[in-house]
Amino acid sequence: MKRAFLFLAVTTCLTISPSGRAQTIDAAVYDILANPQSFDGKIVRIKGVVIAGFEEFAIKGSDCNQPVNAIWLAYPSGTKGKAGPLAFLQLQLAKDSSAQVTNVDRAPVTLDKNADFKKFDAFLSTTVKTAGLCLGCVKFTVSATLVGRLDGTKDTGFIRDSAGKVVGIGGFGNSNAYPARLVLQSVSEISSQEIDYAKGGPADPNNTPWESRSFIPSAPTADQVKRAADAFGAPGEHNGVWETKSPETTP
Repeated sequence: MKRAFLFLAVTTCLTISPSGRAQTIDAAVYDILANPQSFDGKIVRIKGVVIAGFEEFAIKGSDCNQPVNAIWLAYPSGTKGKAGPLAFLQLQLAKDSSAQVTNVDRAPVTLDKNADFKKFDAFLSTTVKTAGLCLGCVKFTVSATLVGRLDGTKDTGFIRDSAGKVVGIGGFGNSNAYPARLVLQSVSEISSQEIDYAKGGPADPNNTPWESRSFIPSAPTADQVKRAADAFGAPGEHNGVWETKSPETTP
């Protein structure tokens, strides 16, 4: 009995770090996105580039061969940080839906609000000054080492059964499109890079919709935006679209 007790005690000690916290796993964005559910609930350390904007707050990946090549980033609940998405869409089930939402009990994360975090938050919340309109555009991206709790799932958006009926919602971030989310615990090794919006924003077309938000006169998309606006015509000008009334409203 004594040997069995001692063996169990040693085994337990090997699975817990000296600080009493869960051990930190080093992982790349590519590895996490390849199998996000295998990292669910674990504390991970990631080196990557963080982007923030109108509808995104994420750690970029590249050539991950995934529909979304990024991990959504979130501060722990109650954090009064300045960085983050200006607005984003989150899917919800209708009140009369028969689908079930499973509330996952996740370990809370405490954010280390040290000097590195304050610098990180400041860079990602500094807005860019331009001659045109750029919704939610910030001046910098930030390269950093981030540690936090990884939430992962294999399902994003609306989850449907074999008959096409919605039975749940999965995913994180804007439109629940991200299969992984990092809830930030600490940040270090920070460096910033100014974004060149004249070239359309960060050079990662697989990852971010910056060009759809950058309406700066010198940007490559400026002509596209102008043509789209001109298609509506000037106020009072007939543009070939006729107004019709439905049978229910016709007198």
